[in-house]
Amino acid sequence: MLSSFNKFMSKFVEVNDNDNNNEDVSVLELQSNPLEYNSNPKLCGSFNCGGFALQTLTWFTPKVWKYGSDENFYSVEEVDEFVSDCAQSILEEYNERYRDIECLVEVRDHMEVPTGIEVVGFRAASESYEDERTGEEVFEMDDFHFIWRDKDGIWWEKGGWAEVRLLEYEPDDVWSHRYDSVITWFARVPL
Repeated sequence: MLSSFNKFMSKFVEVNDNDNNNEDVSVLELQSNPLEYNSNPKLCGSFNCGGFALQTLTWFTPKVWKYGSDENFYSVEEVDEFVSDCAQSILEEYNERYRDIECLVEVRDHMEVPTGIEVVGFRAASESYEDERTGEEVFEMDDFHFIWRDKDGIWWEKGGWAEVRLLEYEPDDVWSHRYDSVITWFARVPL
């Protein structure tokens, strides 16, 4: 069974291969004032939370998510393992593309990363139901989300088609009342 998010996103699989369609927009200029994303007509609706947090300005979906999020999972541990696989996919995809400029490294805790270095958080939301046939609790991946801490230590987010905004909750809390998987933290380190 496809989750509503995956049904929605399946419309975009053909056009989304994580290519940057916004190369003429200066990421450095926008990083100095993230709210500028909201007033730039070239950017409106052209990237998601991943493209914002990773500063790729694309509709960034981890490959593992694209090809595995429609599977059923039978424990919270299986969901967390899938999220961990997504995190590895993010590292591989990002570092392959930007290896000459910067690298993304996984860190245990965002608090370990000093101000001046950007941090990206990734986690997922799942929904569970009881399988009528077996009585087992089944989990389906519903959505994922990224948040971004800029070099000044300010946290930001952008949900799907929504505008960029300041984070309204603590980075370690449940995000937007639904993203509750393990959190994977990354630091963006310039080379």
